[in-house]
Amino acid sequence: MAQIPTGRYIITNVKQRTLATLADPNDGTPVSADARDFVDVAKWNVIRLANGKYQLQNVGSANYANVLNRPPVGTTIEGRNTPTQWVIQETRAKDQFTIATTDSRLFWGLVDEEIGTSIELASSATDQRNWWIFSPTR
Repeated sequence: MAQIPTGRYIITNVKQRTLATLADPNDGTPVSADARDFVDVAKWNVIRLANGKYQLQNVGSANYANVLNRPPVGTTIEGRNTPTQWVIQETRAKDQFTIATTDSRLFWGLVDEEIGTSIELASSATDQRNWWIFSPTR
């Protein structure tokens, strides 16, 4: 299975074709969908840790994609100044990945293609709304 190396990426939802963005640096701002790939709020520093897990830091805000411990389905991913560790694994489709919590094994998901829709935790690893493409960027 492929691994994502540490680097800067645009993260695109496979089903909805929109990007994971963090609109501002305020603590608790939801990570949400957008279509603009040229702005820093759509770019993420993906940091692979020694334990094989990841931290995701937004370039535009310098905040991290974050959830509390053992979050339930439907929890919104938020920008916070403290990192959360994530499990990123390739799906059965090449170069398409899930982003999951380390404790409750829930997945980043996007229920529709509307701009501004919050990315929330979902339970299905096989639903393409919960799959993501990591495209290297500068």
